[in-house]
Amino acid sequence: MRFRYLATQPDGQRIHGEVTAENKDSALEKLELQGLHVDFIQSLATHATSTKHKLRKNSHWKSDFFEQFSTLLSSGLPIDQSLTILYNSSIDDSRETIKFLRNKIHTGLSLSQAMACADGIFSETEIKTVRAAETIGHPGIALQELAKLEKQMEGIKKKFKAALIYPSIVLTVDLLV
Repeated sequence: MRFRYLATQPDGQRIHGEVTAENKDSALEKLELQGLHVDFIQSLATHATSTKHKLRKNSHWKSDFFEQFSTLLSSGLPIDQSLTILYNSSIDDSRETIKFLRNKIHTGLSLSQAMACADGIFSETEIKTVRAAETIGHPGIALQELAKLEKQMEGIKKKFKAALIYPSIVLTVDLLV
């Protein structure tokens, strides 16, 4: 089994990663032998992979999520309260991810750490951007920039798909002729 963990190194630095072991106890033992103090450990099978697949169907959910989350944080609301509002107002597949993040934050993890535990839903760039913004105390600004980036990426994908339609039609007609 594979387990995702958050741990503290002897020098006080917090790290996250994955470890393979037969069960949770042996995973903890492996990490402790490396001198790590494990703060959180979870089987990768525990977080439903169906959530990840549902969310990937709807490509614009992340830009909306980042934008709304940024607005709530910029208004002065704490992260957990902002996530609760987003969860209650959400009607799409993003509810599961928001609930997952909120639960992780209630266990004492930071937003970037919770995002890292979200089983591949958030990219490493997104996680590191939020981590850097948390360090300076402004995660709302990072989320706002991530929303802009996601919207730009969506626009590029749409243009790319549109650019492929005409050649596909010409090729199909050519083959039929």
